[in-house]
Amino acid sequence: MKKLVTNENPFILANIREILEQADIACSIKNEFASSGSGELPHFDLWPELWVLTDSDWERAQAILADITENSLNEEWICSFCQENNAGSFAYCWNCQSERTVAERRSAAHK
Repeated sequence: MKKLVTNENPFILANIREILEQADIACSIKNEFASSGSGELPHFDLWPELWVLTDSDWERAQAILADITENSLNEEWICSFCQENNAGSFAYCWNCQSERTVAERRSAAHK
């Protein structure tokens, strides 16, 4: 088991976990409910952490994380169903509500 990423925003980690689980990578969020210790413990020690459960999935998880954090969330993408342009931060097409595919994330990252 290896820690992949830490972030103060639990929603970001939940989104990354969902993407990894779609790729059949088992993962878990630690410190998800640790904010109650705020004030007694250092703030950074309370941030949620995303852990990859199987060491053999580690490199694939790092590659997926790099794909989604470098460019794909900032670059526009074109929906493969209705051909509509969407902001990079959208997980679903604003026009037809189709979910953004892994291929669309990768194509946005390699523009």
